[in-house]
Amino acid sequence: MYACPVLILYPSFLYATFGRRVNFTGKVEAKLEYPIEGLWQRLQHGVLLKSINQDEKKYLDTNALAPSQLVINNVNFDDEGEYRLQVRISTGWCSSNTVRLQHVYGKKLHLKWTVPINNTRVDSYYITISDQHSTIITSYPSSNDLEVSTRLQPGTNYTVTLYAKSYGSYSPQYTEEIQTLRTPLLTINPSGWPDIPYLSNLEIQCIIRNISDFPPTLETKWQRNKLDVNISDAMYNGSSLDLINPKLVINRIDFDRDDDVRYQCMAQNSEGWGSSLSDIRIDVKGRNYLQAQSVGIQSTTCDISITWNHPYQHADLVTGYEVYLQEKTENSWKSSEKIYAGNSTSYTSPCTLQSGRLYRISIRSLVLLSNPMQTITVETSFYKTILEPRKPGAIVTNLSNFSADGVHLVWEESDGFVNRYIVRIDDHEQETLDKKPTIDWDQLLLPDTLYNVTITAISYGFTTNDYHFYGRRLSLPAASFILTTKSQYTGKAFLSYGDGDYKLTGDDVTSPALRSPTTVYIGDGTEDGFNYVVIGTNGVIGLGETFNSGSIHAMDSKHVKKRQILCPFWTDLASKDNVGKVYYNTYRRGKDRASVDSAFMEKADGIVKKYFKDLKYFKATWLVKVTWENMTLYGHKEQRDVAFNVRMFMYYKVQQ
Repeated sequence: MYACPVLILYPSFLYATFGRRVNFTGKVEAKLEYPIEGLWQRLQHGVLLKSINQDEKKYLDTNALAPSQLVINNVNFDDEGEYRLQVRISTGWCSSNTVRLQHVYGKKLHLKWTVPINNTRVDSYYITISDQHSTIITSYPSSNDLEVSTRLQPGTNYTVTLYAKSYGSYSPQYTEEIQTLRTPLLTINPSGWPDIPYLSNLEIQCIIRNISDFPPTLETKWQRNKLDVNISDAMYNGSSLDLINPKLVINRIDFDRDDDVRYQCMAQNSEGWGSSLSDIRIDVKGRNYLQAQSVGIQSTTCDISITWNHPYQHADLVTGYEVYLQEKTENSWKSSEKIYAGNSTSYTSPCTLQSGRLYRISIRSLVLLSNPMQTITVETSFYKTILEPRKPGAIVTNLSNFSADGVHLVWEESDGFVNRYIVRIDDHEQETLDKKPTIDWDQLLLPDTLYNVTITAISYGFTTNDYHFYGRRLSLPAASFILTTKSQYTGKAFLSYGDGDYKLTGDDVTSPALRSPTTVYIGDGTEDGFNYVVIGTNGVIGLGETFNSGSIHAMDSKHVKKRQILCPFWTDLASKDNVGKVYYNTYRRGKDRASVDSAFMEKADGIVKKYFKDLKYFKATWLVKVTWENMTLYGHKEQRDVAFNVRMFMYYKVQQ
């Protein structure tokens, strides 16, 4: 016979929570010789299933000899069963008694199902879990298992519905009823996030509900931040692990030890551990009384000034303050810069900070407590500020274009961090798309006109053009003047159109009658005058009548002989697919020189005087402005888009 050593394994059985770690310990006592090697084995019904590889992640920290221990990490249901230790001496192998991982309890609901036969491809599964009232969980796992994070009621029946999806097709539906484990159902009082006075004693009561068909409670415990509590510790004097109403007493609640700590009650029966439906998160009352108050932040292009008041209560306990300053980068905050401010209630940073950047600041109170003597710190929340961006530089003339209908500006960029710029010309503002110091103006300007231009830098505090979580900060505006040149591209810059004008869209459409303030005569006045005009989409303006024919047959002397029409571009036109519009408006001279009408009338006066030198005293009394833009031209095999502008249609009287 072999002189086998004595092999003792303990404990003889264990219960485990799903996902946790379990340990079995071995004791090896040699009779004649100590084993030269060893290994752990797993069995089922006394039959060897496998020898355990100590290097496998599942069994990391397992040793066969000195010290002898079996460690099973991340326990799951497949780990249930028997285990033994085998060691080898010079004459052969020796086996220990067996130990058993009796049962694995699911802290969460875990579902596992059989995959389809014949290696059927599965793209994903569709699974629902429902109670008698509604569907509680819907999931689309790609593997044949699911861990449910939603907390379900213990000892309750649920319906699981499952089918597989492959290449856009679905398998037949599978349905099965399950019942959650009948683990203990607990409540605690108080729960939530109560305010607990500093140095007071907190007692938490746990009630284990007595449900008739649930197994009896075997064990209770308390957890602090998910770790088991040793109630024999002095801070828990007065606590109990009663099987019906356990209680936890926390003596002399403390800021640093207990603030923002979570506790929960747990109980175990033969089906597993149950935890309280909610936990308690301790907020030690009194800490906020020691915070710096009424914090104020002001910043320039290079520094931040911070002011605050002493705490409203117990200010005599504060021995000083620390200021913490952090700069925002693209994805995070830089390391804090800590400044000791002593008992002062203000601080101004050196003028070395980055303009346009986002900073956050907090004030920390240094507090000396007595009975017992203790130093604690109390911080305010964070206060954020964006430093003012630096003013943009001058317009770069040789890189800019001042054409009235195509202004392109380039300027010297701001000396510091910016995200965009705002450009203002006359009464119109336009933003750049990024931080490049250039813009193509989207409005028409008058040629040979001096305009005031202001350019302002915008900062959102860090590199982003999409999400402005922290608002924005503007620089001081950089002001300058530009003198526009004649229209370089289109010739339509004399009178702007678009916003504020009336619009026509569609095919063969006419405007309402546009009334004149007086009768307008054509030629020598022998013909009857008119007092309204009608705009047509076919490039026709009716003078005292409505005419908008798009037919080529109407374009002869027989049809137009007696008509009073003006034809800037008479043909068959229409707007199509939201492209193409006719903009029109009328203006008359008024007493208020600041009105829109007066501004257009004066522009019209200037244009006529510029191109008709003999009308130097000209003053318009009524102005009609029409623009046909991007209209679709019919009459070809293929439809074509055309654009043309009638800068103005004007009736006037000459005043000398």
